[in-house]
Order: sequence, then structure tokens, then C-alpha cells
Amino acid sequence: ALSILEKEGFIERRDRKGSFVAELRSGKLKAGNEFKDLCFVFRSPHNSSHDPYIVQIISGAYKAMLKSSHNMRLLPLATGKSLLKGIEQEKLDLPKWDGMVFANCQLNKKEFELLSGCGIEVVFLGKPRGVDLASYVDIDNFSGMRLAASHLAGLGRKRIALLCGPHDQPQHSDRLRGYQSALTENGLTYDGKLDVEVFPWLKKSGADAIQGLIAEGVDFDAVIVHGDWSTVGVVNTLKDNGLRIPEDVALVMYDDFPWLSEIVTPSLTAVRQPFFEQAEEAVELLLAAFDHPTRMLKVKILQPTLMIRESCGIRLKRSNSLSACPVRGSRVSR
Repeated sequence: ALSILEKEGFIERRDRKGSFVAELRSGKLKAGNEFKDLCFVFRSPHNSSHDPYIVQIISGAYKAMLKSSHNMRLLPLATGKSLLKGIEQEKLDLPKWDGMVFANCQLNKKEFELLSGCGIEVVFLGKPRGVDLASYVDIDNFSGMRLAASHLAGLGRKRIALLCGPHDQPQHSDRLRGYQSALTENGLTYDGKLDVEVFPWLKKSGADAIQGLIAEGVDFDAVIVHGDWSTVGVVNTLKDNGLRIPEDVALVMYDDFPWLSEIVTPSLTAVRQPFFEQAEEAVELLLAAFDHPTRMLKVKILQPTLMIRESCGIRLKRSNSLSACPVRGSRVSR
């Protein structure tokens, strides 16, 4: 890796003790005043190095950066920490930064106005709350959930539980509307008892939610679960209660991470959200704003894909159990 970086002119070898390489890019670009400094700000509820969502968005952001000659640093924010607190703790000099991408975190009006006042371009992953006139790249959660619920209804499932959330997130209202739309289109009635909040990153949250439905005697023959670890909790709890997947309960996961498909049986039908592409597009929006500073707002909406596997009730060949039949949408840009 060091040899490749040296060949590309990003670093050079140094002989003095304690230093092997030195970065060249920043110095060269500063001399020509052509570079921009970007900050990728993200929030993760737990160890971000183990979070497949964080891994995907960072990878997508870096792919976009490789097409440019600009600099980017990462700024992780712990749960509950404000942007201003993170800036203070990391000793960031705001006027030095030219652009920021925000993933999985919201800004209040004061924070947004502070960045705008410093001339910092801002792009969000997901539609921001309480902030007007901001560019963002979102995923069509309405269509994603509608695909999942319609698919289950088309397989004859009548009582489809929705384990999704947290409910205070803007994506949830879109998913709920998609779920309700699919029910109506298939002649089914929305039942609030089947709509349960879960925290996607907690196995116990999924387990408690599905156990609660069972304990209360709520009838269901299918479930859509948001998140990887919450899905693990649901799968384990269903099996512990003697319920078979998909014979007794069909299951669709709203997320699609490869690690889960390798350890859960049967293979999971899932809604794959294009997180990698979302981050890549967001950084490219930011770079485009540098090249064409018209101050025009850009919004891009990416379509999720329903990956049809075994847990919904469609049996694939056992020798190819991890393959999937994708149902895709199209990308919308405006």
C-alpha cells in the first residue's frame, strides 16, 4: 500500500529516525491553492468499526474522493454529542473547511447557520429536519417498504407486523406510509398493534418486540424488521417459540448486510439500501458545488432493491441459497 501511494505521488520516503513517509499532496496543492478541505461527519450508536452501515458510507465517500485532489477527514460524533461540541473537542477551525457531509445526524438551525456563515457547503445523507435550503441524497424509503409489504401480501400473508424505527426519525414516517399504502393496495387493513418500534442496532430490541406480540396474543403471519441486529433477535425469538420461518412466519429484513446472510437460516429476503452509493453521490454533489458555485440546491433520491431469498416463503435451490432475485427501482434526481 505504501509503495502504491509513493508511486502515485501522495507520499515520499524519509530517512530520519521515527518517520517513514511524509504526505506530499497537501503541500503541493496548497502552493497552487487548488485543494478543498472536506469533513465527513457521522454518528453511530455503537462501535463504528463494527457497524456495516458506517463501513459502507465511509467507503462510498472515499471512492468519490479518489476522483478528486481534495482532502477529507472523518469526524465521528458519539450519540448525544452536538456538532458544536464535536468541533470544540476535535479543535476544528471552521473557517478552514470548505465543505461538510453529514451522515446519520441532524443539525439544528443555529448549527446550520453557523456553517453557512463560514461559507461551508453542506450536503446531507437523508432529508434533513428543521433545515431549509440544503442539498441532500436520500433513499426512497416509501418505495422500499411498499415493495417489501406488497411482496409479502402477494404471497398470501394477511397479518404483516412492522418492526421499525426509531419512530422519531424522518425515514420512519416514509416507511410507515409505504407499508400502509401496500396494505391498502392489497385489500388489507392497518392494525396499530402490528406497528412496533425497534432499535435496529440492538438484538434485544427485536427480540422484545416480537416476544411482546406473541405474549399479547397478537396474530401475525409475516414480519418486516428494520436493522441487522434486531433481525437476529427476531429470528432467534421466533425459533425459541417454536415458530418456523417461513412456514409459520414469513420474514423480510429492511437492510441487507452480507454478514447476516452467512449466519442466519433460512437466507433472508431483504430490502437492500444503497448506502455506499448514497455517500458517493453526496460527496460528488459537494465536489460539483466547488466546481460550479451557483448555490443551487440539489436533491437526489436513490431506489432500494428487494432481494428475494428464502425467508419470505420462496424456496430457492439449496445449492444457491445465498443468491437472490432482485426487484429494483429507478433513480430519481431533481
